[in-house]
Amino acid sequence: MAVSKTREQKKEQARKRHIKCLHQLYQNVPDELSIEEIKTYGRCLATDIFDLSARHPIFTGHESKASIKRRKKKDYKPTQEHFYPRQFAGEFVIHHIQVYGDIRLPYFTRYIDIFRQVHYVTKEENQKLRYWQMPNRFTVPEYGYDQEGIELVKVLDNAAITHLDDVAPEKVLRHVYGNRYDEVNKYMLTR
Repeated sequence: MAVSKTREQKKEQARKRHIKCLHQLYQNVPDELSIEEIKTYGRCLATDIFDLSARHPIFTGHESKASIKRRKKKDYKPTQEHFYPRQFAGEFVIHHIQVYGDIRLPYFTRYIDIFRQVHYVTKEENQKLRYWQMPNRFTVPEYGYDQEGIELVKVLDNAAITHLDDVAPEKVLRHVYGNRYDEVNKYMLTR
């Protein structure tokens, strides 16, 4: 038991070091960026976030009904799905930096942890969700699930999903969503 605890502690230390390095790298992003530069910085940060997520995912404790049904098949392998799309995740952090001029490590860590959250769906569901995760279509994660009729079920008692609007300042959310903020906020309030 002590060996596995030590291994888990080492993994957690490595995760914290990785996040600190990313924080130092991105906290000095220039305040004035063009839309193209936001996309470029966002894509680079998103790649780093999702690399970290591949090694240290946070399981939300949820799985789609279709995935649960398929688990009865011997060769079935569920697909890990992130609630927030890659490009959105990176750009969200860049927008926070633009609004406040920098980003403190606790906020950065919370955002990274939100973007590392995964749950299980089928491969086909994952493909359908990609349409709703395109930059010009994405609003909140649940919207795509509702549109495709994908229902997530708690499979663990302590299951929890943390949403960006649970931790992000309204000022940042308004900056990210722009004129779509009111529409997105109404959707967030209904969940």
